[in-house]
Amino acid sequence: VPKSEEFKTGMSELQARQEQGRVCLEELEKRLEGKADVKADADVEWRKAVDELRAGLAGAKDQWQSSRAELESRLQQRLPCDEQLEAAVAELKTRLEASVADDKLQTTVQKLQEGLQGVP
Repeated sequence: VPKSEEFKTGMSELQARQEQGRVCLEELEKRLEGKADVKADADVEWRKAVDELRAGLAGAKDQWQSSRAELESRLQQRLPCDEQLEAAVAELKTRLEASVADDKLQTTVQKLQEGLQGVP
């Protein structure tokens, strides 16, 4: 009879431990599911952030290329103006030099005339 009581007690303890193990296993599964969900959410957020970064970089690259093209266009438009400006400056310089030479010539002629006025 005592062996039968030991057997029953042993079986009860075994069943209690099995139940405890089952509860622990369920908790573990819940935790793992939660971690898997968190990991999946983190993966989704990571992919979303990478996609946004790629889109931002592509937009920045497009904007840079557009700005570069616009600046090159402006430069091409400005080059003829610079050439025209240089030509105009050269012409003005030539005219100024001619005017100064004319003034000097007139001054010299005037001095010669004044000098000659007293000569018969």
